[in-house]
Amino acid sequence: MMNFHNKFSNFDEVHPKLTWSHYILSQINDDLERMELYFECIENNRNSQWLKNKISEKNQSIELLQVFYKANQVFLCNELDSIVRNISERSLCAHMMCYLKHEIETTPFKEYFVDVEYNRNDTTRACL
Repeated sequence: MMNFHNKFSNFDEVHPKLTWSHYILSQINDDLERMELYFECIENNRNSQWLKNKISEKNQSIELLQVFYKANQVFLCNELDSIVRNISERSLCAHMMCYLKHEIETTPFKEYFVDVEYNRNDTTRACL
């Protein structure tokens, strides 16, 4: 509640459509992002569960990007010779797949599949 008070110090500015369950808005440090979600909740009558899901999705996206960046950094360091020698794109993608597979093993995404031949028609598998 203290965070909520600090982020929305003028309580008169808080829209009546928001309830105390929207307190998680106060956990968003980025002012622009917080206000975008604030107005989204008001204009489209979004409840606190929607807001929690939205924040969770964003955090998950950031975490997934971090996994990719880490795998990409290792890939670039280890495969520099192959890149310089202009090895085929398919071969490089296959190597990148191995680095991604290794990187996700200790993350919440360990159940994801990494595949160079992603079949977007198969909706039964979660793929990176």
